Amino acid sequence: MAVVGDTSYDILSGVRAGAGLVAGVRTGAHGDEAFRAAGATHVLDSVAGLPALLRGGGQAGRTT
Repeated sequence: MAVVGDTSYDILSGVRAGAGLVAGVRTGAHGDEAFRAAGATHVLDSVAGLPALLRGGGQAGRTT
């Protein structure tokens, strides 16, 4: 399961649901520090980076 969100609350929900991929998107209310604190496995510049991440090639715009 993959969960993508733009707030730390979205990330926390994904972690609690047991998602293997939990990505924060920098276009929302919260940033990298809040995403990491909530347990994000990835941080994306834009949701447009999600397809590449799901294919396993999502290095651009990503931090872990």
